[in-house]
Amino acid sequence: MINLLNAKGRCRHLMFGALAFFTVAALVFLLANQQFLLEKSEQERRLANRAMVVQSQLETVIKQCQSTTKTLGFIVEQYGEPENFDAIAAGLKEGSPYISALQLLKGGIITQVYPLKGNEVVIGYNVLADSTRNKEAIRAVREKDFFIAGPFELKQGGLAVVGRYPIFKDEVFWGLSAVIVRFDALIAAAGMRAEASSTFSYQFTKKDPDNGQEVNFLLPYSGQTSKSRVSVEIPDGAWTIHIMPKNPVRFMDNWALLLFGGLCAAMTAYLIVHLLNEPGRLNHQIAKKTAHLKEIAWMQSHQVRAPLARIMALSALLNPESFDPEQDKELVAELKKSSEELDDIIRDIVKRTENQA
Repeated sequence: MINLLNAKGRCRHLMFGALAFFTVAALVFLLANQQFLLEKSEQERRLANRAMVVQSQLETVIKQCQSTTKTLGFIVEQYGEPENFDAIAAGLKEGSPYISALQLLKGGIITQVYPLKGNEVVIGYNVLADSTRNKEAIRAVREKDFFIAGPFELKQGGLAVVGRYPIFKDEVFWGLSAVIVRFDALIAAAGMRAEASSTFSYQFTKKDPDNGQEVNFLLPYSGQTSKSRVSVEIPDGAWTIHIMPKNPVRFMDNWALLLFGGLCAAMTAYLIVHLLNEPGRLNHQIAKKTAHLKEIAWMQSHQVRAPLARIMALSALLNPESFDPEQDKELVAELKKSSEELDDIIRDIVKRTENQA
C-alpha cells in the first residue's frame, strides 16, 4: 500500500515537472517569437525605405529622359529639324548624365544621332516598321505622350532602354525624339548594382509586349521568397522592381535563445521534481532509522535482559565469605559464559549503532 502511494506521488511529481518544463519552454518560445517579429518588422521597414529610394531614383532618370525628348521635340515643332543637331544634343546630354545618346526619327526613321561615333549603324533604321520593337513606339504615337521602351539589345550593341516622344506639326505626325540610357547606367542610377557589401538583392522585370510574359533582366537572388521582398511599379516603363534582403530574418536565427531556454526549462523541471521528491526521501530515511532504533531497543530490552538476569542470579549465589573455588567452579564458569554472551550482544548493538551514524 505504501509503495503504491509512493508510486502515485512520484507520478504526480513528474507531472508537475513536465508542466514546469512546458511552461518555461512556452515563455521562451514567445520571447523568441517576439524577437523574430521585431527583427522582421525592422527588416520590412528597411525594405520599404529602400524601395522608395530606388523608385525615386528611377523616376528621376525617367523625368530627365522625358524632359530631354520634349525639349528636342519642341525645337522641331517650332523650328523644324535643326541643322545644328549635334550642338543642341550635346547641350541636352550634358544636363542629363545618364543619357548615352539622343536621336531624331523622321516618320519613324532615324535620321540624326548624337554622338554619331559608335552609333552609325542605326542611321536609316525604321523603328515603326520593326514588328519586334515597335510596340512601345506605336503606343507613344497613339497616345501622343512620352513612353520608355526596353530594356532590349541595341543594333549598335548593348542592353539599353529608349525613351521616345512623338512630334506633331500642325496635328500631323512628324516623327519622334528619342534618348538612349544604357541598362548598366540605369541600374547604377537607381542604386541597384550587386555589391558584396549590400544587404539587398534586386530583380528588374518587365512584361514582354509581344507575349505578355514577365522577363527578368537581373539574375534573381537565390534566397528570395515571396514573403521577404518588396515590389514597386514604374508605370512609365512598365517595369517592376523587386527588392529582397540577402539574409531574410528567420525564426530559427534565435537558436541560441531557444537552446538556452530549453536548458532552463529542463533544469527547472528537474529541480521541481527533485524538491517535491525530497520530503518523501527524507521521510523514508527517518522511517528506516526509526525501525533500526526500534530494533536496537528491542535487543536492549530482550536480548540483553536474559544474560544480565543470569549474571545477577549467579552473582547472588556467590558468597565472598564462603567462596570455595572447587565447589563454585561451575558457578563461576556459568557466570563467565553469561558475561561473554552479554559482551557479544553489547558489541552487536554498538556495531549496528555505528552503521547508522
